[in-house]
Amino acid sequence: WVKDKGYYGQYLYGRNYYSLSEKSEALGEALSVLYGISGNEKAKQIISSTPVTEYGITCIYPQIPNLPPYHNDAVWPFVESYWAWASAKTGSTKSVLSAFGSLYRSAALFMTNKENLVASTGDYLGTEINSDRQLWSVAGNLALIYRVIFGITLEPNAIMFNPTIPKEYKGERMLNNFKFRNSIFYIIINGYGNKYNKIILDGREIKGNKIPANLNGEHKIQIEMNNHENSDSPINFVDNRFAPETPNPKLESKKIIWDKAENASAYLVYKDGKFIKKTNEASFEINANVFGDYQVAAVDASGLQSFLSEPVNFVPQKNITVIQAEDGNKNIQNNYSGFEGAGYILLDKSQFPGQEVVFYVDITKEGSYSIDFRYANGNGPLNTDNKCAIRTLAIDGKRAGAVVFAQRGVDAWTDWGFTNSILKKLSKGKHTLTISFETSDNNMNVDTNTALLDYARIIKVD
Repeated sequence: WVKDKGYYGQYLYGRNYYSLSEKSEALGEALSVLYGISGNEKAKQIISSTPVTEYGITCIYPQIPNLPPYHNDAVWPFVESYWAWASAKTGSTKSVLSAFGSLYRSAALFMTNKENLVASTGDYLGTEINSDRQLWSVAGNLALIYRVIFGITLEPNAIMFNPTIPKEYKGERMLNNFKFRNSIFYIIINGYGNKYNKIILDGREIKGNKIPANLNGEHKIQIEMNNHENSDSPINFVDNRFAPETPNPKLESKKIIWDKAENASAYLVYKDGKFIKKTNEASFEINANVFGDYQVAAVDASGLQSFLSEPVNFVPQKNITVIQAEDGNKNIQNNYSGFEGAGYILLDKSQFPGQEVVFYVDITKEGSYSIDFRYANGNGPLNTDNKCAIRTLAIDGKRAGAVVFAQRGVDAWTDWGFTNSILKKLSKGKHTLTISFETSDNNMNVDTNTALLDYARIIKVD
């Protein structure tokens, strides 16, 4: 929870130490409201504080520079529908109206339900991937009627009605032939607002807003709204803006240095996940006597902040242990260049079950150790596709966590980097690190789940 912003941060990220990304993330914000995670007061803050741009609520805010529109710089109609539904739950008819406008504008303008739109223009031209009659966009469009206008919620033993209708949508609306279990409902709703005055079932007013699920046959439901809007429900309309580019620092002697980012007015330096200094320079002197996990963020004049950079580790050489893939393992390959040692191992889901890669390490001093793996994955670009390779790391037979071999580019099999790191306490003595494919490691692609594994790296961090 980001108190001064009034919504949840996007996620925790990093390698050995985690920091909060304070970007808003529209779908996550909406789901936190709908599932009751936020509670009532925070839910209202989320709806009134999360940034909304001219053409709708963007997947994230602010945007990332130099990344084509897909999830970045994008409005997704199905996300907009979740936002409308969450807005209705908090009684914000203004926010509901704004969300309706976003979705109906694009559906009417393009005569179909597009998958996503460029946030900067409101057009689908320029998006990385798109399609007509996109299933979740169509479902979102229908949900505006069922879940918001008529306020339908299906429960195990009842159907419940909590309509939210902006004043601009006032009037009589009908939903005929609505099939629910063994019943067929003919529903008429009149008026506007975020509360109902009364609900009439087959000519008789009922108490509350629930109708039992054990009814049979045809029934008529009439809902009269209170014709009152919640005036205390602001919307945080903002220009669609881009954060500064994320710095790419590197270690040079006893300093970390980076190129100045466009539109950056200052830089924030972090060590081991904690802020330590703000500077206008493009360098920072480090303590060369101890392990340090350094990151840098760029900030513009208005306070918009980039992501924290990829961590730059200053590690005394004595703290690093490298174990090559060929040490104790078979089926070593060397078709692609850039590996270290004698070769690498092809991690291939098609060899599941059975494929395991085992590394043996002798820890000379008890402490906290960062464990990661040097790898390549040329199965796809950085911003789309679904061929991230995933494996499970076990230490001495016990699951330690998931290892993520993210895509690094199309056919970029000579572009080597490091996986996420797993921080663990290790006792003095011999330990076994095992990389395996488990059913929980299936990715969205399902079929392709491959990477090249070069070596394991174990770093003592305290």
